[in-house]
Amino acid sequence: MTDTQSWTSVPGLGLPRDPSAPGTPPGPPRRASRPVSRWWAFAPFVVAAVAMAASTRSDAAPVAAAAPDTVLTALYVGVCALAGARARPWALLVFAGAGAVAATTDGGLPAAIVALVLAATIVLVPALSASPWRGALGAGSGALAASSFLWGTELRLGWAVGLGVLGTLVLWGSALGATQGRTRTAVVLVGVFTVLGALAATGAWGAAAFTARTDADEGVDRLQNGLDAAEEGDTERAADELRAASDALRAARATLDEPWARPAKQLPLVGPNARAVDEVAALAARLAGIAERAARAADLNTIAAEAGSIDLNALADVEAALTELDGAVTDARRRLAALDSPWLAGPLVDKLDEARVDLDDAAPSLTNALDAVRAAPVLLGQGPGARYLVLFVTPVEARGRTGFPGNWAEVIAIDGQVRMTRFGRLVELNNIGVPRDERTITGLDEYLVRYGQFLPAQYWQNIGLTPDVPTQAAAVAQLYPQSGGGKLDGVITIDPAGLTAMLQLTGPVEVEGVNEPIGPTNAFDFLTRRQYIEFANENNARIDLLELVGRATFAELVSMELPGLRDVADVLGDAVAKGHIRFVSFDDRVKPLLARTNVDGAMAPIVGDDISVITNNAGGNKIDLFLQRTLTYDVRWNPTTGEVEGTLDIALKNNAPASGLPKSLIGNAIENQGPFQTKPPSGTNRMWLSVFSAFAPTSVAIDGQPTIASFGTEVGRRVTSLNLDVGPGATRTVRLTWRGAIAPGAPYELGLPAQPLVLPDQVKVRVTIDDGTNPARTVDGTATLDRDRRIEVPAP
Repeated sequence: MTDTQSWTSVPGLGLPRDPSAPGTPPGPPRRASRPVSRWWAFAPFVVAAVAMAASTRSDAAPVAAAAPDTVLTALYVGVCALAGARARPWALLVFAGAGAVAATTDGGLPAAIVALVLAATIVLVPALSASPWRGALGAGSGALAASSFLWGTELRLGWAVGLGVLGTLVLWGSALGATQGRTRTAVVLVGVFTVLGALAATGAWGAAAFTARTDADEGVDRLQNGLDAAEEGDTERAADELRAASDALRAARATLDEPWARPAKQLPLVGPNARAVDEVAALAARLAGIAERAARAADLNTIAAEAGSIDLNALADVEAALTELDGAVTDARRRLAALDSPWLAGPLVDKLDEARVDLDDAAPSLTNALDAVRAAPVLLGQGPGARYLVLFVTPVEARGRTGFPGNWAEVIAIDGQVRMTRFGRLVELNNIGVPRDERTITGLDEYLVRYGQFLPAQYWQNIGLTPDVPTQAAAVAQLYPQSGGGKLDGVITIDPAGLTAMLQLTGPVEVEGVNEPIGPTNAFDFLTRRQYIEFANENNARIDLLELVGRATFAELVSMELPGLRDVADVLGDAVAKGHIRFVSFDDRVKPLLARTNVDGAMAPIVGDDISVITNNAGGNKIDLFLQRTLTYDVRWNPTTGEVEGTLDIALKNNAPASGLPKSLIGNAIENQGPFQTKPPSGTNRMWLSVFSAFAPTSVAIDGQPTIASFGTEVGRRVTSLNLDVGPGATRTVRLTWRGAIAPGAPYELGLPAQPLVLPDQVKVRVTIDDGTNPARTVDGTATLDRDRRIEVPAP
């Protein structure tokens, strides 16, 4: 035996022997070790199967369809596991490293790290290359790295997916290089035919999309035309356009759903885009069809009041149509949200976002319309009937957010039939029913703390001092039964601007004692100014005249054949938005709608900063006809901390003359009341000024001099009140300062609830954004406060 003698190992023992040595017994048959090797040969397939089963629990959605996503993710993990069993160690390291770099969540990173450890073990332990464990370890590394992409990568077009694709190609290429013979040929053929099939399916869908484009473009144009026509009130044209849109979009959708175009919807990347286009076309076609039926069935202009009566059955048909449309819009919003996929192309994402915005914008209006139609039978007295008190108010004698009430009417609605049953002067309610000093208002503690000193339970003219109209209505509901009336279902307030809007519906009314008809062109001037001059020496006649104008207008409204409800809403909408017509219902089925649309005049909850200035006339005259208020608000805001420092200047200019006009306009009838012990000169505007704010004031001054004020709370706000005289032709300035804070990082929002006045407030706002680090910058704005407004400045 020499050093160069050939040796072999003894199977099963690992001991060397000389096969040529005489007498050496033959070793155990080699087949004894084959069962062990055979079992390890199946290990990669077991690993792949387990990984495929686990992959079905991931959220990865390469196609955005449940079944194809499950199949594709399982195949991907399985192929990567089998490729890992054959690929070279460095390829495993590249693939696992790509998974570790791309992983964005805890779920994927651990899997990528374990995959890296397994790949590194194969590299660092060369003996494993000849071990039967090698295949199982490689399969585990490939499966875990593939799973890290499914579980821990944000699967959307970008660098992470690009890295995953690159790593996958390296792994698969290495595995293919290590595969020989027929197996390699079969893998190559499968790959080639798969790619060719995917390209063919993509091309087929592209051809279908190109063919459908003409119908789709026409459908979108017709849909927009139909929506525009519906907004303009042309329901017949809207219905025709929407029908044409539905037909065109259905044709486009049918083309996209041809059998030869369907396979592309099962492909990664292409599938989500094809599916989204198909779904949008189907949704648009369905919406257009339902909207067309709704436009024909829910034409509000076909529902009109005839002799003060509205057909409630017609409203039921409108409700059914709007309910179907509301359900379709809700379903469309849900399905569009479900289309969200990281694989969608940018232009398609933009189109989907536009569609979502359009539906989101349409949904509140549709909900309000549906709620209004559902509320209408309740308001119109279906079943037990409904009783409403109408207060005719005027802003020339400021009171809260409605005005001074001079006359009233009682309106009864029974099954759609509306009748005015009583009408009178407000002072009558002071003197009938329960004796004045025995009347009570209960449950409105905050209201009574603020306004109890003005005895609203005894004097109806002081019931509207609060800026919160529902609170005023609640007090009215308690007092009316004590003043000879019945239980109320709601309260309506109408000022001269609101009455002028109603006269656009009725046309001019003849009033005894007035030489000309009172109509929409002269009513506001007559009711706010001329009547006090022309009837200066006939106060009782003037009061009777107000009663006659209100009675004539309202009587005409509840007896004439009015235009359709849409036209009525268009005419009265601006007056309602500006607070000239307020309606508070006590029915819980109606309250949410009126609050959501601000018809009830409630002071909205504070969001951020908030300012409302309210003047209540304290002179017993109509001098607020001449009052012009200018609000200047300078606020410094730190968006990082949310700190707010504000300075509010209220310039009150009294344009009234000292003489030359009737006492009812510029005289002062009240003295020896509260803090006012003397009667001011003629032309002086005597007021009780209240500033409602989000933050407590740190200082109050009049014309630059610190002054005494009272402080309290109401409707979730701080209230600062003071008594003030503004002489004829004079301007006085009240300044308040405060400090507070809004939510850090949130946008700066300023609510500005308006007090309806003859001359609306002018508002100037300057927001200085200063976080103490970057240079401060300012945002300026001006507005006419003829309605409630809101200003928002986004956080930088």
